[in-house]
Amino acid sequence: MEYDEFEVLLERSGDGYTARVVDSPTGPVPAMPFVPPEPVGGLPAVRLGVRGERRLKPGTPAPPSPKEFGADLFRALFNEKALAILRTSQYVAAKRQRGLRLRIRFADATALANLPWELLYDPERHWYPCQLSRFPTLRFVDLPEPVLPLQVTGPLRMLVVISSPVDLPPLEVEREWTLLRDELDPLVRSGRLELERLPVASLEDVRETLMHRDFHIFHYIGHGGSDEDTGEGHLAFTGPDGRQRRVSGSQLGVMLSNSPIRLAVLNSCEGGHVSDVDPYASTAIALVEQGIPAVVAMQFQITDTAATAFSRTLYDAVTAGRPVDLAVTLARQAVLAASEAEWATPVLYLRAVDGVLFDLAAPPEPAAAAAPGPHAGAAVPVSPVPVAVAAPPPGPAPPAQPRHVRAEVVDGVVNLMWQQPPVHGVPVRAWEVWRNGVRHAIVTLPMALDDTPGPGEYHYSVVALGDDEMRSGHSHTCTTYVTKPLRRASAPAATPPPRTAPVPVRQAPPPPVQHVRKKSRAGWILVVLLAVALVGWLLLRPGNEPIGADGRTGDSSQNVNPPPSDGPSVAETGTDLVLTRDPPGTGGGSGETTLRYSIYNAGPRSAENVSIDVRVKGEGTVITATLEPPGGAASKICAIVTDQHATCFAPAQEVHGTATLSILLYSQDPPPSLTVRVVSEASDSNPDDNVDTFQLPTP
Repeated sequence: MEYDEFEVLLERSGDGYTARVVDSPTGPVPAMPFVPPEPVGGLPAVRLGVRGERRLKPGTPAPPSPKEFGADLFRALFNEKALAILRTSQYVAAKRQRGLRLRIRFADATALANLPWELLYDPERHWYPCQLSRFPTLRFVDLPEPVLPLQVTGPLRMLVVISSPVDLPPLEVEREWTLLRDELDPLVRSGRLELERLPVASLEDVRETLMHRDFHIFHYIGHGGSDEDTGEGHLAFTGPDGRQRRVSGSQLGVMLSNSPIRLAVLNSCEGGHVSDVDPYASTAIALVEQGIPAVVAMQFQITDTAATAFSRTLYDAVTAGRPVDLAVTLARQAVLAASEAEWATPVLYLRAVDGVLFDLAAPPEPAAAAAPGPHAGAAVPVSPVPVAVAAPPPGPAPPAQPRHVRAEVVDGVVNLMWQQPPVHGVPVRAWEVWRNGVRHAIVTLPMALDDTPGPGEYHYSVVALGDDEMRSGHSHTCTTYVTKPLRRASAPAATPPPRTAPVPVRQAPPPPVQHVRKKSRAGWILVVLLAVALVGWLLLRPGNEPIGADGRTGDSSQNVNPPPSDGPSVAETGTDLVLTRDPPGTGGGSGETTLRYSIYNAGPRSAENVSIDVRVKGEGTVITATLEPPGGAASKICAIVTDQHATCFAPAQEVHGTATLSILLYSQDPPPSLTVRVVSEASDSNPDDNVDTFQLPTP
């Protein structure tokens, strides 16, 4: 699955903090105050709830559940503007058949990294985003150096370090190794993973091992903590005397960054805990800062059941080439199934933008070993044995037969409507369209292609994009006919053939006159049928329909005349939602124009995930946009994406419910001719049918 990015930047501002949406499919949101929730009993009480422990003294107030704390954290992070952008981004990503990746970046607000952001809970949708594969949540470390996937041929190699110094609570080292090895044994036997355990968990042994062999994954099991004075995070390796040697994340990062390691997993007590002093003080962030593209750490203590379920699913997904953020989400789901309370314990720190760590190639086939002869050491003549030669790879499959695709041009865009998409054996999510050797677009059905040529017949090469493979090798050529062109294309004048000197040849007898008449009669019949079809189209097209008594027109994409003074006009959208417009008014004589829309759900069912898009063309600026839900509730401020673009979002709208959209525009006084385009669509509606475009009258 491909993802759109939704990035929130948390920064320190005076004595408090601000949150700012810096990247989303629908644009940024200015900085807004952020006040973190303060649960009763503090974060330790929440951590106990995550582990399923609820030990309370008599008379102690009950701490919030993880869901309650996650909902408070969600409301604090997403105010009305940010929530509107989030909802619109979720809707846009769903329309594109893509996921939405939530990236939280902390800048200098290091204390906020201690919050369990994995507990974010959407109280309106009733879900934890980080439990969903289409909405992974991660902590993003923005560094200037790009991270490219490492090309790997053969299995991924993992270095396992299990440290149990004698001066710390002992770990069952052999049991930990057995659990990990048994859980990953299917991956080892399938040739996707190799495990190697370091005999002595010392930093010197790690350095020497990485010098002589390449590894791709580093897995640490042991103790961790942070310095009380400096707040610097460390891991407890084993020293020469068997006692602990505190190794900082920066020290370990230097060792690991000189190797091909792309993923580090820290299964320690406090490996994911971040200090309030230095943004790179924690072990996990220090490793990322030193060049490790992805680090998974445990922000709470984790049980063996949860740890084994997490490791098994994580490495299964990573060795299959999946993005690491998706792999962590799948692993959280496995923990949720095995141990309901601990799914929020793992934390992902990432600096790879798309989450792809490895570019995996198929492992080479192992060479067959020669069996020894019956008399070892005797000189026995060996007859030549024919060597099996691999058959050449099969040639490309014959191209699929061209399919005729109906298309129409609306506002300079050709829409291709498939009656039935071709079946390629992979789940088709999108199409890659090529014309004349140039990629045109990556689109979903129905297709929309820009830069439309004139009316006529066109040939496109359409390649299906799969779900996991993202691109299949199947392609075909489709012939497109434009049935509703906006402009007529003048046919090029035919060039007369050059004159040649007559050559005396024997003339063949002319064809029978009756045969010529048959062809001529067929041509005239075709011309008459085309003329009748053209006249019928001109008479029945939606733009020629007068506004009836109920004010309805047949096509909302046509221009709607200014409504009469005695009532509003209604534009039929062809789906559930009907847009009506009140007469525009002018306020204050300061070049401000107020437009009000009534967004009415005509039924026959309730609408969900209603997205409203406002775009202005001309010398006009959107100052504010507000949406008043049905029932007269308080108005919600819409998101101003640009000076001429605003978006609104309503989670649901009951049947026969009416919401009011108010748009305040600023333009010259008197206002020039402006084009205001309002698109309102539900999650199950056709966006091409929900357009009300009209011209503001010039006084």
